[in-house]
Amino acid sequence: LMLPAATPAQRAEGTVRVKILFDAARDRSSQAEERVRQALRRFSDEQRGERLRLRGLPPSLALPLTSEGVNLATSRDLGAHLLSSVLPLVLVLMVLLGAFYPAIDLTAGEKERGTLETLFVAPAARVDVVAGKFLAVATIALTTGLLNIASMGLTVLLGFGPALKAAGLAAAIPWSAVALTGVALLPTAFFFAALMIAVASLARSFKEAQNLLTPIYLACVLPAMASQLPGLELTEDADLRLVL
Repeated sequence: LMLPAATPAQRAEGTVRVKILFDAARDRSSQAEERVRQALRRFSDEQRGERLRLRGLPPSLALPLTSEGVNLATSRDLGAHLLSSVLPLVLVLMVLLGAFYPAIDLTAGEKERGTLETLFVAPAARVDVVAGKFLAVATIALTTGLLNIASMGLTVLLGFGPALKAAGLAAAIPWSAVALTGVALLPTAFFFAALMIAVASLARSFKEAQNLLTPIYLACVLPAMASQLPGLELTEDADLRLVL
């Protein structure tokens, strides 16, 4: 945006009022208005400096205070912060999705197909049947979580490697913590597998099991999404507090 040079009268004194007409209902118009404001702000700074120069005053006279932010976090801290905001949600989502449909298929699905009764007349204790279903669902959920973590790691290394190096975060990501996430997946998979099987076993059809498990799914996802809220921490009293 090219602005005309100010007249001597404008440089000497007075304020020129500029009215910017734009349409807030159009994104391009709002973006253009912001660009015009930035150009006018730069032009105003130049004219203020020119007025001070004409009066023999230093430009710093109109700038009594300046501030500069100093980041105390190390690159490793930034990498750990990035992982802490992404991994919990991904971990819960992937393990939940991995346990959702297998739990339905091995409980309500067998009821609907009429194969559950045949399974119970097999020469195996009912505890063994339930334990086998539980381990099958937990194994699928655990495998889903591990594969997704591996996929995310490869995506970060191969896809975003140059960008991370340019930002200085390539060596800052604590990959050891990512590896330990695989250990955390084990109890998570067992918990969600037990929860999904317990709820899905109450249904008599595949569709009914989906209706029962959907609120459970949402109730488990919402706390994981809270980890992405800025300033949210877990206090000693085990309650969530938003730090202002």
